[in-house]
Amino acid sequence: MDEFTTWYTLPDGSMDSGYYIGRNPTWAVQGEVINYLYEPQKVYLDVEFEYLDGRHGTDSMTTILTVTGCSALPGWQTKNKESRTTSGDFPLLQDGTIISMRKCCY
Repeated sequence: MDEFTTWYTLPDGSMDSGYYIGRNPTWAVQGEVINYLYEPQKVYLDVEFEYLDGRHGTDSMTTILTVTGCSALPGWQTKNKESRTTSGDFPLLQDGTIISMRKCCY
């Protein structure tokens, strides 16, 4: 199972930042569920939130960036073979700090 935590501050909490939620938030969840059995399975989602009242520190954000999408990467199905993919330009519209990232394709 691929487990990953999305951080809105540094793991030790030393960056004064967070994800501000307004009055009428909209939530979305992205995940992968694979059933290797030949029968339906129940799946439970466990989500943990930590919060402070009001607005504190710098607003964090998340985004998904891929060069061309995982299925389009040349050689992505063959491990330990070199492949290179170049994306088009991706303009960054504001200054920021990357605090968490992961490889999406295996």
